Amino acid sequence: MSGLKISQLPSGVPTLSGIIPFTNDAKTETFYSTVNDFVSLTPLTQDSATLISGSGNNYNPGVTSDIVRISGTSNPVLTGLSSSGYPNDAGLFINVGSSDISIRHNDSSSDAINRFLVPFAVDYLILPSGGAALVVRDKTDDIWRIV
Repeated sequence: MSGLKISQLPSGVPTLSGIIPFTNDAKTETFYSTVNDFVSLTPLTQDSATLISGSGNNYNPGVTSDIVRISGTSNPVLTGLSSSGYPNDAGLFINVGSSDISIRHNDSSSDAINRFLVPFAVDYLILPSGGAALVVRDKTDDIWRIV
């Protein structure tokens, strides 16, 4: 659709299925399409993960949702996230418990493929009652990154 411009916005409240006219640069042809043809929006999923106690080496949350509610006892430590147990490319991990959850930077207690790289090479603390960490899979380096 190179060289096409939106020629007129629909009136009223826009919807993903609303028809939008596109006109070529020469203004000789008009095409009609919807936002859905250009944008794919998938609803996010949310689930509660298994409780973390002690060290979470190669931690498998037991869910594959986009938003993961986690909690732990006695200030648990995550050293890695199982790439086979959590096959997503990214996830938002929210601490819904009453203890801090520490994410260790590049900790050798977990397999190399499951480790976290944290900015500034320091451990990351997910505070209780709503603290969160966005975890993204770096497929080039084959490791999880905290962003």
